[in-house]
Amino acid sequence: PLRGQAYAATLNRSRINLNVIDDTCFPAANMRFFEVPIAHGLHLHSACPEWDTSYVDGQHVLSYAGTDELLTKIDWAMTHPADAIRRAGYDHTLRQHTYR
Repeated sequence: PLRGQAYAATLNRSRINLNVIDDTCFPAANMRFFEVPIAHGLHLHSACPEWDTSYVDGQHVLSYAGTDELLTKIDWAMTHPADAIRRAGYDHTLRQHTYR
């Protein structure tokens, strides 16, 4: 298992970090929802109504609802730089979503 800095480094180096919000959490988020952006990772998540108004699709994260939209977002992420989204997700999480 990856922990601490190794985990954060892996999230950061990954082109896309897919986070499926499954029935055990929906409509809320799991911890990966915050771990990916705080590691400067590109967070691509399935629908998560609890945070849709806080984390804006295309600004702080990428989100999808359904297979077609997932494939479109993956294609976009593979062909476009996402540095601005990564940075905005990190800044937003640091400002508003830490244990402090």
